Amino acid sequence: MSKRKFEEKNCNNCKFCGLTDDCEKLRALPEFKALYSEELLDSSKYLETWSKKNDIKHSHCCDEFASIWISYPMVVSAIVTKPIDYKNNYLNRDLGNLVKIRPCGEEYKNKTYLGLSLGELPTSISSSYSPTTHVLTNSTSHNPAIYVFDLHKIIFGYESWWSAIENENELKEITDKDIDNTWYVKLLKGESKWKN
Repeated sequence: MSKRKFEEKNCNNCKFCGLTDDCEKLRALPEFKALYSEELLDSSKYLETWSKKNDIKHSHCCDEFASIWISYPMVVSAIVTKPIDYKNNYLNRDLGNLVKIRPCGEEYKNKTYLGLSLGELPTSISSSYSPTTHVLTNSTSHNPAIYVFDLHKIIFGYESWWSAIENENELKEITDKDIDNTWYVKLLKGESKWKN
């Protein structure tokens, strides 16, 4: 997206309705209302209706516009950095355990390794800004980190299949069957349904 597209004042770039259509002023527009009725009557026209709604959002803007994007220059009254909570029992429930891990990268050729859980470690830093208090807050995202002995490197949970080793009998490789039996893989393959 070009810089100009970010700076344009319209409903697509407004935090009140950019990612959703929840803005009451936008929904009150007669041409927008008509599209909702059309969408409900014929779901096969979803993409066509979405495109028309997007065109309306691109050409409309009201006095309550507030950019979904960080706008510069901006006033910052304080910068707060949230501490990393290493003592949280939930985040570090597997800390120090031996684990079996199969990294997802092709270079690992579906091999399973022995690893040591380092608990949940930061993977990235994100910042949020409050337009009312003008405070910029930095925080971290976490993911399980595993030191893989043979590779001499840390591999994160989101880039692997892994599980804690509870006893000697579990010192086996993670097989394709193990992966296929996880609830989210079954769900993605349509073999399972959400239970309420």
